[in-house]
Amino acid sequence: MTSFWSWVKVELMKIYKLNYADANYLNLARQVFSTLTPREEKILRLRLEGYTLERIGRKFGLTRQRIHQIEPKIRRKLKHPARSHKIRRIIKLADKDIWQRLLKQQHLKTKKNLVDRRHIKHLARGLTGEEREKFIYIYYFIEMIHGGTPGWLFENSRNYKNTLYTRGNLDESEIDKIITQVTKSKLNSKQLYKILKKTHFPPKMIIDLHKFILNLSREHHLGSLEMYGSKINHKFFIDCCKNIFSLDNPNNWK
Repeated sequence: MTSFWSWVKVELMKIYKLNYADANYLNLARQVFSTLTPREEKILRLRLEGYTLERIGRKFGLTRQRIHQIEPKIRRKLKHPARSHKIRRIIKLADKDIWQRLLKQQHLKTKKNLVDRRHIKHLARGLTGEEREKFIYIYYFIEMIHGGTPGWLFENSRNYKNTLYTRGNLDESEIDKIITQVTKSKLNSKQLYKILKKTHFPPKMIIDLHKFILNLSREHHLGSLEMYGSKINHKFFIDCCKNIFSLDNPNNWK
């Protein structure tokens, strides 16, 4: 029996460490860099900090041309499936942080949740400490996997208009307004459709959500829908609506 519980403890610790590692993608990025040789890692770090080829060459007693040859070799190493798999995972874990960082760099006053690709800057610009280090890694990884931040934006958000891109079309205050309308009384089908039209969701998604929320609203007000043995409550209904209206990438809707 003792050996069984020891095994359980070991397995739980593995899960804990895995979850912690996932949450702290800065450590994962450092681990990826540590798989390079000490010289390669130092050269790449200096390059990402903005050092010129000549300056790096002087530090290592090498020519500018030699550093220029080493740089693509490092990139090829990182693109190896064993490392690129981890890099893609890091980008995925950093997804929301990347989007929030892009939003902070915008100069748009009227639309709060839009990114203009013309205003994209280096993600680490203006940051210090670990935040700067984190976004230096992420910016480099995005450039390596997606060909740059515009490429990431194209693949992980939706074109709103011209050079503008969006994800989860509504901010929290707008979501709260809609939920207030939805929860006040039984929804009129036309009213709900008008609300959904304002979200700029894809047409197929609007049709599906119209049916889903209308039915959910009716069940909520009638109190007849059972979930895990108990009737649907107000909080569950509101949480469902919030998750729907703040959906990060509507293009993934099936």
